[in-house]
Amino acid sequence: MISLLLCSLAQEAQAQYILLVQSTVRFKNYKYFVGDDIIIKATGSRGRIKGTLEGMTDSSIYIDLDKEVMIKDIEKIYRHRYWFGLLTPVTAIAGAGYLGLEVTNNLLTGNPTIVSNNTLFISSGLLAFSAALIPFHYRGLRIDKRWQVLVLYMGMDYDVPNPFQR
Repeated sequence: MISLLLCSLAQEAQAQYILLVQSTVRFKNYKYFVGDDIIIKATGSRGRIKGTLEGMTDSSIYIDLDKEVMIKDIEKIYRHRYWFGLLTPVTAIAGAGYLGLEVTNNLLTGNPTIVSNNTLFISSGLLAFSAALIPFHYRGLRIDKRWQVLVLYMGMDYDVPNPFQR
């Protein structure tokens, strides 16, 4: 019971931090909270660091409780693009389904040509388009002059003076 209480208090304490990725050119920002999935590239790392954001301080973030990354070392943050991720399986299913329907229809009707050339072009085009969309699933935000990373502390550790109170 006591450990459950301590875990909930630790979670509440970490929920006061927000990792903010904001554009310096236009009014656009992305917020990450403790428990969100994140993909970053940091200096000194061989590839992408992917995992759950487990904690933050004013100068570092913790990913999966075993990787500590300093804020100043973050080179890129990768954002998942929802519509590209949705369009890829839809076009793959449409291409394979169209080919399957054509083959089934021609077998049931006794047509001597099982697959027509037009059907092959359309279904292979849809499958190729689906495969071509895979590199666009994630957008890399390069941390430089256009994007910056901040850790915001949203806690209230002190009493705020009330100007309306005597």
